[in-house]
This record gives sequence, structure tokens and C-alpha cells, in this order.
Amino acid sequence: MKRYVLGFIVLLTVLCGGCNNQGRIHDNYNSITHHKTMYKPLNVQESFFSCDGTLSIIRAHSERISFEYERADTPAKRARGLMYRAHMKDTQSMLFIFDSERPRFFYMKNTYIPLDILFLDKEKKIVKMHQYAKPLSCDVLPSECAACYALELCAGSCERNHIMLGDIVLWNT
Repeated sequence: MKRYVLGFIVLLTVLCGGCNNQGRIHDNYNSITHHKTMYKPLNVQESFFSCDGTLSIIRAHSERISFEYERADTPAKRARGLMYRAHMKDTQSMLFIFDSERPRFFYMKNTYIPLDILFLDKEKKIVKMHQYAKPLSCDVLPSECAACYALELCAGSCERNHIMLGDIVLWNT
């Protein structure tokens, strides 16, 4: 039993690459004010936003909040997500589309932009939110229930726009 536990710990350490952020420049994210100051990634190629459409978050009383979105609908796009990007506008987002509904797990390794991460069920209802996810962290951010979609927004978007659990997200396909 001890061998399996030790093996699991070693595997987790390898998968996260140690994830101690040593050798990186200092943390520019102010967790008190939640000010979005971007990291200055080292050896990062600029990746430009590819607008695949517009999505709307439908709040109570039919209020709509709109964002441009980039679709992550292939294994390669979902694996890369927003990793290695230096910036993203407050009006932009990344929409992860999965083939099935099941519990999902995200982390912020190699992601330099602080994010709000929303998990959606098959009806596109927000079922879990992680606000102000810390850049470069290997902390696991679970959906805690079955999710078929995930939406990444700039940190603070949920708070600014009063986005809540149960809100519906709609997009053109």
C-alpha cells in the first residue's frame, strides 16, 4: 500500500513538473485588489486570440452579458487552452467543448493570465465557478459535478458582471 501511495505522489509531482514556480519572475497578481496585472512570461511566443463567435451569459431577469469566444473543441486545443498567452481582453473568453458530460479538472500551470473558470452542464447552465484562479498554479480546480463545457474569462469578470451559479450560457455554433 505504501508503495502505491509513494508511486502516486511521484507521478503527481512529475505531471505537475514540480510546479514550484522557482526560476519564474515574481508574482504580479495582487490577490487583495484582484488587479489584473499580467505576468511577463519568459520565452513565450505571442498567441493571438481567434474569435470563433460571440456568446451570451443570460442572467436572472433575462439580462445578457456578451463575450467573444475562442473555441477549444479538439484534444490539442483543450490541452493547450490559454497556456503561454501573455494577455487577453476583458471582452474575450475561451470556450471548452467536450464530447461527454463528466467531472472535469483544470489547473493553471503555464497560464499567465488570472482567470475566472466556469463549468457548464449539458444544458449550458453554470454549475461551478472558480473565481480569480491564480496564474501558474498546479492547484486542481474541479467541476465537482458533471460538466460538458468550461468557460474561461478574465479574472474579475464574474464579480463585475454579477455572474452566478444557475446562469445560462448561449453561443452560436
